[in-house]
Amino acid sequence: MRDDQYAAAMRFIFEAGVLKRAARTGWWFAGVRHPETIAEHCHRTALIGMILAAMEGADPARVTMLCVLHDTQETRTTDLPHIAKRYLTAAPNTTITADQVAGSPPAVTDT
Repeated sequence: MRDDQYAAAMRFIFEAGVLKRAARTGWWFAGVRHPETIAEHCHRTALIGMILAAMEGADPARVTMLCVLHDTQETRTTDLPHIAKRYLTAAPNTTITADQVAGSPPAVTDT
């Protein structure tokens, strides 16, 4: 593996760290003063997904991975409230994720 591929993967890991500081905006609209972060949300989603997948005979590892990654795009678009999506057009999550992991080793870009 090339050094630039390792560097690209490390950039994505660093970028994902932003999610631990970014609060979910929908909770503010509901009056929650200290809403969970996007990272906290993804963690809980991963646990729920893992348990439900195991209970239903799906692949818990795959579901957990999808849950962990499902909001990583918000490092670039922020956590847009549902109502905002009526008025704003954002790139598809798959496009954003592809940009985030571009240049990483195939084991990362192909997942």
